[in-house]
Amino acid sequence: MLASFIDGRVRLRHPALKNPASLALLERSALALEGVTEARGNPCTGSLLLTYNPAVLSREKLLRSAKQLQAFLPAPAPKRRSTQARRRLETALLSGAMLATIAGTVLGKTAHLTAGSFLVAACARHLYLRRNHL
Repeated sequence: MLASFIDGRVRLRHPALKNPASLALLERSALALEGVTEARGNPCTGSLLLTYNPAVLSREKLLRSAKQLQAFLPAPAPKRRSTQARRRLETALLSGAMLATIAGTVLGKTAHLTAGSFLVAACARHLYLRRNHL
């Protein structure tokens, strides 16, 4: 959460600070601390810049307060599989299904029907996932 710390100035970063409501709550909480003169958040970067008076607010007390405030922030969402990796997986599934259909024509009617069903299912899944882009 702590990005940079210089006496009189500290920058905090957390994925939850990209949410304007969480950022506003943290700004108000930070301004309530004695010695904090300014709290300026940036929801685009998920950061909060605090300016404080080091003579009034010690570094240790500020760090303790920051850790306490961090407990109230929601946990970051788990990372999703990259778009490129998903596309490679879909391409591999569709290619495999097409090859199985072609091979099924050589191996017989049952193999052809099974492979064709798999291809239809793979195409339906692809269309379902891409329905917003159609």
